[in-house]
Amino acid sequence: MSDPHPAPLGTLGRRVRDARTHVSERRHGLTGHAGHIEFAHAQRDLWQALEAYVTKLELEGLPVPRTIRSELQLHRELFSRR
Repeated sequence: MSDPHPAPLGTLGRRVRDARTHVSERRHGLTGHAGHIEFAHAQRDLWQALEAYVTKLELEGLPVPRTIRSELQLHRELFSRR
């Protein structure tokens, strides 16, 4: 079900930035099984943030930067294999 009051674009952009930071932190702090699970969750959160951001850009009729589109495609492929 879609959100009838989607977040503003700036908020979604910050969520992407924060999720990227979280992935980076988890990547550098990988220790044991729990670390890998946290890293996978951080990647999933980034994927969801990217999906929301791109959806909002498209709804607003704004172009999706090529780098964002490529990053989203990478995450879609990663999660389609899991």
